[in-house]
Amino acid sequence: MAFLVRKLHLLENLYYFCDADESISEDLEKNSTIDRSEKLYVYKTTVDKKNLEPKPEDFLREKKFLGYRTFDTGDFSLAKASYFFVQAQEPNETAFQKAAEAIYLEALWQNIRFVDDLFYLRILEEGGKMLFQILRTIETKRAI
Repeated sequence: MAFLVRKLHLLENLYYFCDADESISEDLEKNSTIDRSEKLYVYKTTVDKKNLEPKPEDFLREKKFLGYRTFDTGDFSLAKASYFFVQAQEPNETAFQKAAEAIYLEALWQNIRFVDDLFYLRILEEGGKMLFQILRTIETKRAI
């Protein structure tokens, strides 16, 4: 599967609430302050530009749930920044790895540096279909 890597300039923070208690998030969802149809995860990567032939499993390591989308503040925010991202349907670990690899290769091709060693995974429902987005923060000279 080939992925199209795009540049995203997130103009405001996206907030997420990590529920330790399922009943709390259900109450928040009823009050329209949380959207459980969108989840955010983070992965660490051990792949950097020195890895000329990285293993697919090295792109996404140490998966951690960061929360459900909320509309004001939360436990975590996906920061206003510039990202490389891929969006596709049918969320699964193999697709996530291939999308992360596509982002890595595009950054090598364009000689763009990453800000850190993290990939973010958003899983969301849109129009009755499950989608995923893999994002990685990139350095940019453009002021946001």
